[in-house]
Amino acid sequence: MPAFKRLMMGFLVVSTLAACEEQQTTTMDKENVQAKKQVEDVKSREDVPSYKAAKYNGRYLYGYWVTGGSYLLISRDQVSTYTMQRITRSDYEEERNFEIVEPIDNNLTGILYNANQRNRTTTFTLKFNEDHTKLTITMPNESPVTYKQTVVEPEEFNPTFKWRDEE
Repeated sequence: MPAFKRLMMGFLVVSTLAACEEQQTTTMDKENVQAKKQVEDVKSREDVPSYKAAKYNGRYLYGYWVTGGSYLLISRDQVSTYTMQRITRSDYEEERNFEIVEPIDNNLTGILYNANQRNRTTTFTLKFNEDHTKLTITMPNESPVTYKQTVVEPEEFNPTFKWRDEE
C-alpha cells in the first residue's frame, strides 16, 4: 500500500505541476494576444491623420480673405497644392503657387514656387487664430499681414477682376 500512496502522491504532484504550467501558458498567450491587439490599435490610429494634419488645416485656407484695401483669393489645385492671388481695389496680381510643408497646430509653413521653374522657391508662414477666421501671412522681408475671412466675391471687391478661365 505505501507504494500505491507514493505513486498516487507522485501522480498528484505531476498533475498539479502540469495544470500550473498549462495555466501559465494560457495566461502568457492571452498577454501576447492583448499586446498584439494594442500594437495593431496603435498602428491603425497612426494611419488616420490627426486634425492637425495639413489637409485638415488646408480646408480652412482656401477661400476669400480681406484686410483694408487688399483681398486675398486662395484656391486649391490639388491635394497639397494651392494658388494665392492678391487683389486690390484697382488691380490684381498673378496667381502664386504654394504648398504646405510643415503644419504645426494653427501655424503652417508654406513654400511659394514658380510653376515654370519649380526649383525657385521661397518659404513663408501662415498662422490661423483659434477659430480659423483670421489668417496672418508673413512673407520673407515683409511685415505680417492679417486677413479676415469674408464672403465677398472677388468681383465685388474689384469689378475689373477676371477669373483664370475668363482670361
